[in-house]
Amino acid sequence: MLEISLIGRIGTEPEVKKISETLTAVHFNVADNQYIGGKEVTRWINVTQYWQENQQEPRKLTIGKGDLVIVRGNIKVNQTDKGLFWNATADKIKVLVKGKQNQNQ
Repeated sequence: MLEISLIGRIGTEPEVKKISETLTAVHFNVADNQYIGGKEVTRWINVTQYWQENQQEPRKLTIGKGDLVIVRGNIKVNQTDKGLFWNATADKIKVLVKGKQNQNQ
């Protein structure tokens, strides 16, 4: 298991899924840019966070597309015929800067 901290912008609107009656997950992609050989290359990392839902006070999603976030958790790399895929399971997600479309939240 690899532990990570990554900083990047959320590239997709977070998708919340109810896994069971008490378990919920949110999934989104985080992007950052890197310069390789003078060219800018965007790297994408799939992020999922799970939490136990409190039936009395459901958790409110406070992240959105375009937000600059720091994600802490574990990462797994999968290789397929389509390339390398980086998948992170987040323990913590913190918004550093709200995206332009989310500044009123």
